[in-house]
Amino acid sequence: MHIQPEELKRPMKDRTSVEKAFKWINKIITAIQLGCLLLAIANVTISTGKTIDSDMWGINQGISIKGTITNKLVNCTLSRSSTIGASTGVSFVMSTANVYIYLAQLMYDLKAMISVTALCIFLGAINKLLFDLNTFKFTYGEITFRKDLISTVDVLSHILGIVLVAGVANSASDLKAYFEACGVVGQNSLPYTPPFPEIYVALSFGLAGHLVCGLAHLVIAMRKLEENEKSADIEFDNVVAARQPQAAPTNTRFYQPANSPTGDDLRTAGAAATYSSTNVSPRQNLRAPTSGGSNRGRDT
Repeated sequence: MHIQPEELKRPMKDRTSVEKAFKWINKIITAIQLGCLLLAIANVTISTGKTIDSDMWGINQGISIKGTITNKLVNCTLSRSSTIGASTGVSFVMSTANVYIYLAQLMYDLKAMISVTALCIFLGAINKLLFDLNTFKFTYGEITFRKDLISTVDVLSHILGIVLVAGVANSASDLKAYFEACGVVGQNSLPYTPPFPEIYVALSFGLAGHLVCGLAHLVIAMRKLEENEKSADIEFDNVVAARQPQAAPTNTRFYQPANSPTGDDLRTAGAAATYSSTNVSPRQNLRAPTSGGSNRGRDT
């Protein structure tokens, strides 16, 4: 699983420090898984060789249990109630007559469990390789394969492997209980040393890597979503501001009191004064005669 979303894909040389760290983490996880798988195979091979005479990894005509174990299983029976598949509380009796059936089923389950674990490691290695190569998808002809599909199959295979291990562990516990009841105390026989810890560690490391990588991908994607929302809000505010009408500029160079007459009032008052001065009656324009003038008038 990739940490960066596909739209934030970077060139190989410009990958983030988190991606470079996960490249090393993936290598460590793969190494641990391979080590656990090899240890499980060696453990099963050694314990099987000390329990039966035939080869576990081949196709055998029958199963021959070691003589030292067979002598202790003679005339030994055990009533057992266990879980078989999806059924719980199933009662059965284990004896020398059917112990070979349980042992053969356990060997088959162990081989299936190891095969599924190897498949999980193989799918995980391909998934991690695509992460290292910074590949999100690849095309073959007209078919496009996305890495998300491989990641999904990888996770599901790990979960299937853990479920299978739980079922095999239940079968091994029944056979171990029968061996203990019959006095087979050799700790090197197959029911006593199943490779469950190694398989659990291998599958758990694989799932843990997917979980951490998924959380990192989620955090980065949420941050990118928040950045996109902020950019969208800023762009929306700019569009709204551009559509609003612009207010007329206010000239603050001159101050005009609130009760002072406006220009229209002054023009109206001036016009009225001019009209009153040009329309004065003749009597108002006559001036009083002077004394000299009156005497001249009387002399004539």
